[in-house]
Amino acid sequence: MSYAFSGGDSGRIGEGSNPVPTRGVFGYYTNVSMRDITDGSSNTVLVAELSFPVSDRDIGHVHILGTASTVPNDCRATFNTSTRRYESGTVRNTRGHNWADGGSLIVGVNTILPPNSPSCTTEDHDGRHGIFSAGSKHTGGAHALMGDGSVRFISENIHTGNLGVDSANPSGPSNYGVWGALGTKNGGEVVGEF
Repeated sequence: MSYAFSGGDSGRIGEGSNPVPTRGVFGYYTNVSMRDITDGSSNTVLVAELSFPVSDRDIGHVHILGTASTVPNDCRATFNTSTRRYESGTVRNTRGHNWADGGSLIVGVNTILPPNSPSCTTEDHDGRHGIFSAGSKHTGGAHALMGDGSVRFISENIHTGNLGVDSANPSGPSNYGVWGALGTKNGGEVVGEF
């Protein structure tokens, strides 16, 4: 088990050496202070659990798509829920390892697919775009540290909105339901009970 920094509801939380504005609190070359979290610190995920892989091609790995797709349903389709494995393609098992590197593939998480979902990246590089899901060995979800210091258990059944919408350049309220809204620092969403 390890922990990852939230880049919010965007599939663009890392991009080589270029600054990328994120909708979450963390991102490559970003500076965020508490006053920037206008959605409220109790409604904003800072850090979430992530799962290390425990077997070949399991959900703790990251699937290398080899395309520029950051559509959540494309990522979800790479994982066979019956066998609990990525059945084809290339996978990386570096989530949570070499954390000092700071690459999004290693220490990033976004609030797009619900906890314990697949993770995918656009290319085989630690700092590229992707959908990096929170995950744990807990049944039914994962823990997240909120901006107010509280720790919340996030259900893998949390509302995730429209997973057919590209996550590369979101704006306004999150397309990804309650989970997406919990990742944005200033999306303007009103989050109820979750």
